[in-house]
Amino acid sequence: MIKQKRRIVFSLMLIMILSVSILAMLTGCQDKRVIGEINDQASVALIKYETISADMSGIVYREVLDLPSFLASATKPVLLVFYQPGISVQPQLIPLVEQFADDYQDQAEVIFIDASAKPSLASLYGIETVPS
Repeated sequence: MIKQKRRIVFSLMLIMILSVSILAMLTGCQDKRVIGEINDQASVALIKYETISADMSGIVYREVLDLPSFLASATKPVLLVFYQPGISVQPQLIPLVEQFADDYQDQAEVIFIDASAKPSLASLYGIETVPS
């Protein structure tokens, strides 16, 4: 009788452990990357200073794969900069934004968003027009 109870308890514990393990594997196998590869053509990009190799460092544009997750997990204030390609103010804006990202790399994050490629994001933040 005691052996049978031990087997039942052991079986139930084994089933629980396997269930939790399977659940952990299923939820842990999803791609949860928020920031992607270097991509200066990305419609939503994190602008940041990085050391790429021993002799190369500077400002890079990394594609933001999941903006809501990035914003939710940010540990620093995030500056969202909306722009539209081809607008005359853009050549003056880019160096200023890059300099800000470099100067304040320890205090803030900078996200560059193409308003024409991401109109839903622009409207979500109340952006109706971009400087021209």
